[in-house]
Amino acid sequence: MPATKPTSLLMSLLAVAAVACEESHAVGDEVAPVFDAGVGGSAGGAAGVGGIAGAGANGGAGGSAGRIGIFVPECSDCIAESCADANVQCLATPDCEQAVSCILTCEATDESCVRTCFESTPEGAVLATDIIQCAGGPCATQCIGGSGGSAGTGGAGGSAGTIGRGGAGGTGGTAGTTGTGGVGGTLGTGGGAAGRGGRGGTAGTLGTGGAAGTGGATCGGVGVACTQQSQCCTANTCVSFNSAPAMCAQKCSLNSSCSSGCCVSLEDYAGACGSASLCGTGCRTNGRTCDIQNDCCGYASGVSRCIGLGNGGPGVCSATCTTNTNCQSNCCRPLNGGGNACFPAEFCAAG
Repeated sequence: MPATKPTSLLMSLLAVAAVACEESHAVGDEVAPVFDAGVGGSAGGAAGVGGIAGAGANGGAGGSAGRIGIFVPECSDCIAESCADANVQCLATPDCEQAVSCILTCEATDESCVRTCFESTPEGAVLATDIIQCAGGPCATQCIGGSGGSAGTGGAGGSAGTIGRGGAGGTGGTAGTTGTGGVGGTLGTGGGAAGRGGRGGTAGTLGTGGAAGTGGATCGGVGVACTQQSQCCTANTCVSFNSAPAMCAQKCSLNSSCSSGCCVSLEDYAGACGSASLCGTGCRTNGRTCDIQNDCCGYASGVSRCIGLGNGGPGVCSATCTTNTNCQSNCCRPLNGGGNACFPAEFCAAG
């Protein structure tokens, strides 16, 4: 399997964002954590896909130990270091790399293709979305590449040509004299014909105007006041933090995607970059957003987990549980990697 190209990864990020939310809310499905507890990598290579060390029977060529082999090396290395838990869990799940490979073949607008990948590799597809989001988040530089150049400016307008001048008028002929007086004398003839006017000069050619410059963007950038989503650029969302006036804020799925280090979970579980004070300092308490399990204060002692709520938003630290009565929401759900955690009430009401 050749290493994936940046354009394929960009299209996959768009397609996965449109389908992953539907899959995580499907009736009867378990809602997986953003990153669950990792386990050791297996020895055999996944069938037809590189990435797990060694080579099993009828397996594809193995990649570097502990690396997902379908990406370019610098991308795989970044995912293994920046999203270690997701990397280890994907390598430990037989169809995870197959799901990543499947999703990368889908066009950006082909939700049916992505949905087919989810159906054919149900367990691996949930984990694969974490890997692809990691490649587009903290590892975007290694996996996708730099930003485009700035737009050129319009050319200067041309100068108008000089208007031509009319030609000089001709001089009239001399009038003739009358004949000598006498009987029956003949009258003199008229003078010569009047001279003709000169021809007008040719007008100068008008100069050609320069090309018009491209107009600037009209959508709202980060920090611009807004009252509705349409006033913000596509990469931003109109949001109000703590009842402050609404403004355009960058969309996010990871804390590491924001310059403030704080990706806030919104009411619809999407994410927006907020000030660092909204996420607090140090480890994250329950209800705060997280990128990996170790971000949560109670993970090491087994009392909290980093869970995914879907809709392309960040993970959230939540208390572990055994029954619904352990949760304020009265909703205790199982996790794909084992154990249970408290979820919003609607996740239990949906079945």
